[in-house]
Amino acid sequence: MLFFGPPGVGKSTVAKIVGDEYGFAFYEGDDEMTGEERKLVSNGQWGDANRRFLLSRMGTRIDQLYDGSNLGLVTAAAMTKEWMREFLQEQTIVFLQLVLVVSLVSQSEMEKKVADRHAAGHPITVEAFRRFTQQFEPPKIQHFKISNPQDPARQWELIEQMDKILKQLK
Repeated sequence: MLFFGPPGVGKSTVAKIVGDEYGFAFYEGDDEMTGEERKLVSNGQWGDANRRFLLSRMGTRIDQLYDGSNLGLVTAAAMTKEWMREFLQEQTIVFLQLVLVVSLVSQSEMEKKVADRHAAGHPITVEAFRRFTQQFEPPKIQHFKISNPQDPARQWELIEQMDKILKQLK
């Protein structure tokens, strides 16, 4: 499963919770980025050629991890454009079930979270977050959706939503 959505919605957090709950392997797509690539993102110099190179590496890594997993794999990446999701699917032999993650918190709360994460080393700045959020293309192909309350006390809601998705996939 590929958990995707705009920056800051909690894709990685949701994917980790799902992975832990169901025993799936977890892969953080952002971990594939090099230091130089993170600088390009932060400086606003990240282009489609960079994205294709990163997505190719991610596809290879997804195949490797899925092949070594007993139950399955969950991964997380922003994938703001439809072509990115399609391109990543072409780069892997694994069929990626798409799960759109959306946030239930306000834009200002999201910007605060993004600023805190950036201060801790994440490449996305608040300005980039705004730009990527504005550019996000909702998926046109079949996908599932999880609404993230972004509240650890409400983690059970994520599990309930995932239970429904897994039942639909059976």
